[in-house]
Amino acid sequence: MPFISKDWRSPGELWVKTKTGNWEKVKILQFLRSFDQDIDESFLAQIPEIQQNGEDSVPHVQVTIRRTREIPYKNTLSEALLQLDFPSACRDVRRFGYTSSILNLLINQNLNHLGGSSQRILLTLLEEIAEYVKENNNAGSHVIKLLLLNLKESLRKYGCWGRPLGSTVLQEQNKKRIQKLEAFGRGDFVCAAGDLHELPEEVVREIVLKLNHHSDLLNLSDSSDFLKRIIGESRIWRELCSYHFTDHQISHMIEESNGNFTWKEIYHKLKRKHGLVEKYAEEINLCKACRTLFWPSSGHNCFSTPVLISLKPQEFIKLFSL
Repeated sequence: MPFISKDWRSPGELWVKTKTGNWEKVKILQFLRSFDQDIDESFLAQIPEIQQNGEDSVPHVQVTIRRTREIPYKNTLSEALLQLDFPSACRDVRRFGYTSSILNLLINQNLNHLGGSSQRILLTLLEEIAEYVKENNNAGSHVIKLLLLNLKESLRKYGCWGRPLGSTVLQEQNKKRIQKLEAFGRGDFVCAAGDLHELPEEVVREIVLKLNHHSDLLNLSDSSDFLKRIIGESRIWRELCSYHFTDHQISHMIEESNGNFTWKEIYHKLKRKHGLVEKYAEEINLCKACRTLFWPSSGHNCFSTPVLISLKPQEFIKLFSL
């Protein structure tokens, strides 16, 4: 049964009650069909508005940058995650890092502010990442383990500050899904990609140089004495400093050390003082000309000269007042 808002200030969204009792917007139901088991094609076929929409549209979402009295509409996070096709982004190697960073921020900082729809989508994205890791010989298993660990810690805080937002039925559904994810996280992740010790030392060194975070280096060094020796080399930490910091910042820190330093010490001092650079293979872009969020590789149709801004994960979340 459709419901159309009669409030003149609302955008007149068309809402439909699904078979599970949830209310969803018609314009985002077409994005649910690819990963939500509660939505079937026979149900969608009964909604003419969905039949008129094409399924092969470019992932994008229009945002309201500045709210006025005439435009009080507020963008929702759940709508953006669906229209930007984040479930598929979890399986795209170019978007994997960016997507996991957004999920990590939502779990650590914004979980108690998420509505019921956003909670369901968050768990769906975690399930997509878990399936992607499983299908790719557990590559990226450290990411899903960290996300599940942070999720468990965030949920533990609700014992002091109250339960999450949403109905009791929703929380029971979420609890069952979280238990399945935790069972997956407790499993043994064994990578079938082969042993690094079988490769020449020069090749292993070049692989290590591709890592851009100190936690990855430290975890890798604990796996064997061979890798610990390579990661302890000055070149590894010098290249890591050059990746995250400018030459001026590095030279200034070396002068403050009076010549008594190691590159590992310089890196950690610079990290505490300046922070690390966030770089991703692909980031969500905002076109200021048409107020559209989109993936650069997919592009978007702009009616004017595009003025693009690349959004970091924290900036993306701030668009939705979380």
